[in-house]
Amino acid sequence: MKAHEKMLLDATMHAIHKKSVKWDAPVPPSDWSALMELAAEQKVMPLVLEAVFSSPAAESFMDLPFYIQSSVRQVTVQTVKTAEFLRLYRFLSERGLRPMVIKGILLRDLYPMPDHRPSGDEDVLIPEGTFDEYHRAMLDFGMVPVTDDVDSAYEVTYKMENSPLYIELHKHLFPPESEAYGELNRHFENVFSRSKLTLHRGVELVSMNETDHLFYLICHAYKHFIHSGFGIRQICDMALWSEKLGAEIDWNALYEKCAAAGCLKFAAAVFQMAHRHLDINAPLTDPWKKVRVDCGPMLYDLLEAGVYGSADMNRLHSAAITVEAVGQDRSNGKNALLSAVFPSKNKMKKKYPVLNKHPYLLPGMWVVRLAKYGTETLLSKNNSAAESVKIARERTRLLRFYDIMK
Repeated sequence: MKAHEKMLLDATMHAIHKKSVKWDAPVPPSDWSALMELAAEQKVMPLVLEAVFSSPAAESFMDLPFYIQSSVRQVTVQTVKTAEFLRLYRFLSERGLRPMVIKGILLRDLYPMPDHRPSGDEDVLIPEGTFDEYHRAMLDFGMVPVTDDVDSAYEVTYKMENSPLYIELHKHLFPPESEAYGELNRHFENVFSRSKLTLHRGVELVSMNETDHLFYLICHAYKHFIHSGFGIRQICDMALWSEKLGAEIDWNALYEKCAAAGCLKFAAAVFQMAHRHLDINAPLTDPWKKVRVDCGPMLYDLLEAGVYGSADMNRLHSAAITVEAVGQDRSNGKNALLSAVFPSKNKMKKKYPVLNKHPYLLPGMWVVRLAKYGTETLLSKNNSAAESVKIARERTRLLRFYDIMK
């Protein structure tokens, strides 16, 4: 592990425990720069600075004032987002609409300084068949949809003019059409019947119960792990949830849910990482303790990934291959990576309707698809088709390591 990666883990661990790092020796300027770049990629800059700024080593960090100013701006924007979200939720409640809040404000309130944990948007889940009513209410509040086809999308993103607030309104928690992780939705079919009310900053919110929400956090991170990766912020979220709400979580039920969803070793690796690198011990029951896993490969992937696997264009493009490979693996378990590069005729028909009338053109459409990708590659920096395939191969091996693929 590189010096700046160790620094990131140490600073993050201290921040979530409301402590300062104990770095006495001067830190080379190159390591400071690398640390700040990694913290920005992982979207934990305010957390890192929170732990770092009062350490003796920070005296050698000449650019510290610049990063503090940047962090203050991020925190200020997040404070505005939080206030705007609560205003929106009050408005919806007055209309008799109470969507289920997921992630976002519920996670931020786990941290010593909540708005130092940024959220790009706020996520809410609505009951089936209620979208039209919610959509009208969002428009009346002043939100406008960013998503093109609001009727067919499984989640619709809204923004408001002159406001940093973004809302992701979920009809489903995961894209139902996805062969790789669409099946996760069935584990949350009756989630509203098990919901609870929580008071946050004077506003009563509908949320999942403690067990369901931790299971969702695991599934959400698992989805991104399959896709292109996830970051240290998500590990912090799951670690703090397990620590602060551990007594209310049914750990044996969570074990069964993770086993049924195919993410048991993944979840066990998350809890192992929380213990080793964030000094948080989830109150795991005996079934969990019997799971044999090594979080090391996941940690390496996590530090390379950025917050949602977006640190590098090659990695983002590799996601199309890994997601397709997982879907193929679950369908038939054969030639998963090859099928990801050369999708089946039925899959290709969705993008190239000409195949409906002329199925013999399939090989030609594969060539067109690869050529289009090659053109996009040439027009982008840090973007190589060969590198994307290489990353996809490495990540499919990683998915097999955690029993996500056969």
